[in-house]
Amino acid sequence: MSDEHPNVVRCFAMEEDLEFVYMALERCRSTLSDYMAGTVGPSGRGTGSARAHISRGKAAPAHGGGGGGGGGFPDDATRLEVMAQIAAGLASLHTRGIVHRD
Repeated sequence: MSDEHPNVVRCFAMEEDLEFVYMALERCRSTLSDYMAGTVGPSGRGTGSARAHISRGKAAPAHGGGGGGGGGFPDDATRLEVMAQIAAGLASLHTRGIVHRD
């Protein structure tokens, strides 16, 4: 299964037993929540000591509110761009028959 997309965390391997499913996923150094809260910048570098990498190969856009080091929440245009990137990632998964359940 190929899940390579700039807005999707890669799944390298998956195994299961009678009780659990085990997944080896690409490591992310931060979360979307960190970016939206302004603790990491769009380049993936922390605004303080934190370091992050939100999306592989395509950084989220810069904005004046949060996420760029100024604190606060991102502006409307940035929030819309982030939602478009999330939708593109989900659409890519759906075309491969993968359902995201979070």
